[in-house]
Amino acid sequence: MTVAEFRDRLSDDPVILLPLGSHEEQGPHAPMGDYLLAEAIALRAAELSGAIAAPCLPFGYAEFFRGFPGGIQLRAATFRAVLRDTLEAFLEHGINRLVILNGHSTNAPLVDEVTRDLRRARGVAVASVDLWRSIP
Repeated sequence: MTVAEFRDRLSDDPVILLPLGSHEEQGPHAPMGDYLLAEAIALRAAELSGAIAAPCLPFGYAEFFRGFPGGIQLRAATFRAVLRDTLEAFLEHGINRLVILNGHSTNAPLVDEVTRDLRRARGVAVASVDLWRSIP
């Protein structure tokens, strides 16, 4: 979206879907990154619901993948800081209908920590769906 397109959508009080994942090894047969699924689900959900899919954060907390070539992992502190800054950017623009679509399981405790901190500090509840845990 352009800045003008996004600004025009603000009057609708849109839900923002924030897909998260990780850039990691998925086996020799598949592209690296479970962020691809989170991004695809966010785009499809936005299309069906009228929400806005934010750009995907493709890098997550995945210490156990450090040994695989090509993966990009964030330290826990870095992931928390990037997620908090992202959510606060929306909040500072008056957007508080935020839903995280987390496509990487080990991001979940860090997502929980950040969203709880924001709730205490700003009184805003940010919903989070862990895509892998929701499959069964």
